[in-house]
Amino acid sequence: MTEKTLKDKTATIISMPTLASHNEEKKVNNKISNRQRVSKTCKEPSPPPTTQNPAEAPEITSWVRALSGQDGPVLITGETGTGKSALGRRIHDLSCRAGKILIVRGCGEFDAGTVEAQLFGHSCDAYTGAITEQDGVFKMADGGTLILDDIDYLPKSIQTRLLRFLDDGTYYRLGQADQPRRSNVRLIVTTNKDLMELHIKGQFLADLYYRLSHWKINLPPLRSRPDVVKRLSNEFLVRFDEKRGTPPRAFTQDVVNLLAFMPWRGNVRELKSTVENIALLCASAERVIDIGQAASSLLDERLLHDSGGIPLLPDMSVDERIFRVLAITNWNISLTSRIVGVSRTTVHDRISKRGWSKPV
Repeated sequence: MTEKTLKDKTATIISMPTLASHNEEKKVNNKISNRQRVSKTCKEPSPPPTTQNPAEAPEITSWVRALSGQDGPVLITGETGTGKSALGRRIHDLSCRAGKILIVRGCGEFDAGTVEAQLFGHSCDAYTGAITEQDGVFKMADGGTLILDDIDYLPKSIQTRLLRFLDDGTYYRLGQADQPRRSNVRLIVTTNKDLMELHIKGQFLADLYYRLSHWKINLPPLRSRPDVVKRLSNEFLVRFDEKRGTPPRAFTQDVVNLLAFMPWRGNVRELKSTVENIALLCASAERVIDIGQAASSLLDERLLHDSGGIPLLPDMSVDERIFRVLAITNWNISLTSRIVGVSRTTVHDRISKRGWSKPV
């Protein structure tokens, strides 16, 4: 498979670590683990499941299908709430390991004192309180997939052990340093941090980054995908109504356009929460939610804080409301006039008289 096959406008899959030197790449290629040798018999991905993450754009689905036919480690990067863990599950569901065990763990959830034991297992009396032998998640996920979220939380001492596993497929239980073990597990890791920046700060091993980014996917933030915002808005609304057992409703195009202009710092997670709040507050018998209903729910919320530091309150002047809404709609005159409830001429007039200009 070539880079060209997996390339797309909004996400990047890197077929080999671009930051490694030629010698490092050669060294990495020569260190094919036993786990990878075994998995070479798995050539074709399993049929796709009938359901799909609604936040997953169609083009991402095609990359995931292609990537699922491979069996190396995967690094998924992106901001909080972009669906990194969900994408990891999709890769598993479409791979030859579908139907096998899938374990998802957040590295930030591990207790600092026992993280090694939780990952690789421990022997009896390996540490105070360890009265029996116990397997770690690498053993539990044998034959399947292990997703480690927030890999940047992993201590450097554990990073070294993880690097060894990726190099030769072996690991050691805590308290059994003379007994190497193996696990046929595919590793998928996620992070919302720049791992190379962490390496410069001395917090992440560069060699581990090179190994983890054998296949790399970057999920763009939702604010750069207004088309996805528009699609998800009505999907989340329909789902909410289905859960409540009420007739499905839809947003008017003005509402969808307004949502598409929002910054969505929390990405898909924040959009879903906002749509559900609008749906709950607009509990009318109408089959559509218009701009007036949605705006009244949104304008007092924190979503507009980015437009000027304070929300739109009912006692604000018309000028204040126009200025705040212009900022949140990226200076869309038509949408601003509808939300504020004034004519387009009034909006143009206030902009001219106050000397406002769109920020560069």
